[in-house]
Amino acid sequence: MTVNKVEYAGKVLLDLTEDTVTADMMESGAKAHDKTGALITGNIPVNSRLIGAVKEEDVKYSKEQTDFGTLQFININPRIYPSDKQEQIILRGDQQRCNMNISALFFGNASPSDVKKGVTFTSLNGLKVTGTADMSGGIPNNNCEAYLVDVSNPTVSFKTASGVIKAYGYAYETTKSQWGGSTTTTVYAFNGTNYYKSAFYGSPAATNITLGVSGGKLTGLPSGLSGGTLLVVRGI
Repeated sequence: MTVNKVEYAGKVLLDLTEDTVTADMMESGAKAHDKTGALITGNIPVNSRLIGAVKEEDVKYSKEQTDFGTLQFININPRIYPSDKQEQIILRGDQQRCNMNISALFFGNASPSDVKKGVTFTSLNGLKVTGTADMSGGIPNNNCEAYLVDVSNPTVSFKTASGVIKAYGYAYETTKSQWGGSTTTTVYAFNGTNYYKSAFYGSPAATNITLGVSGGKLTGLPSGLSGGTLLVVRGI
């Protein structure tokens, strides 16, 4: 005999009459009592006997206003099918549905300009977004190689052959008077792809230079430099 309600001394000790659980709401093997008090066993196949199929129409993109502000969500509502024919017959081909709300934060924040052209992705910026970045020349980066170079022996050994070579720092040129005796020191200030040379009158003007490498030596520096150390970089 089943019991679904127990009263004692005018107090209800147990009442199952309002319960709505049924066998088709529980995983296979799980046990409970329904509103009649009868013991029931769940009949939804466990994951090992199911196949989930997520299609494009099963995925939705939404925003919800919460106490923490506006949150973005990816809603996945896949179709789950019994994996063996016998179970399909028992369920008569019915499809079970499973709803999941996942915060879009887990999908990153890439924008179309961050992703290779033609490649689709999902992020805070939307579902199945198509990248627009032209990476035909490779993936750009902000790395560079740098060397401290003595201008009297400007040795470098860059690992890459691409990128503009730039020089920063100070060097000097020492010359003797043609009448002998006195010497003159001229300072050069290097600023990437140009340099400024100290002047007796007016303001120094920038002179452009094109630096290169030949035989492991830096080329393109002004001739006649007597000394100084430059920071020479390539890649930015």
